[in-house]
Amino acid sequence: MDAEKTEIFVTFDVVAVYLEFKKPAAAVTAELFTLLKETGAGVDLISLTPLRRSVSALSFSVDNCDFSKVLKAAAQLKDESGPLRLEVSGGYAKITLHGNGLSKKDGMLAGFSHALRRAAPETILISASDLTLSVLVRMAELDRMLTEMEGDFPGAEITYLTGED
Repeated sequence: MDAEKTEIFVTFDVVAVYLEFKKPAAAVTAELFTLLKETGAGVDLISLTPLRRSVSALSFSVDNCDFSKVLKAAAQLKDESGPLRLEVSGGYAKITLHGNGLSKKDGMLAGFSHALRRAAPETILISASDLTLSVLVRMAELDRMLTEMEGDFPGAEITYLTGED
């Protein structure tokens, strides 16, 4: 990959999952991700809130094709770990901005954040590393978000994927 090349990947048919439980987060997370691994479900964009006010919370995304695997794992987890609250919401796309050293380049995260603010105020999950910035946005906001990103990241190549790619 070119040092200056920036790519945008769009994954359709993404589901957001939110779990609340009354156990330490590490225990439930380990159990859940083990169950999901056994089913072959792919988990992405993970956000964990440790035990606070007697409740832990875990958010993550999965491809729509893995949705039933999450429900099955959550039911099994509930049987083994006690009560939990599960919320699932579909109709999302994952946008990933990929390039060398993105988090170290001046303004890249700021530009990405401003595009989100202008185009996708209901952003729910964000992940950042040295190579990628990813966000989950509603499908209804996708075109506007991509237009905003094209202004902030001119010349970025856009690749469209499905959840099964």
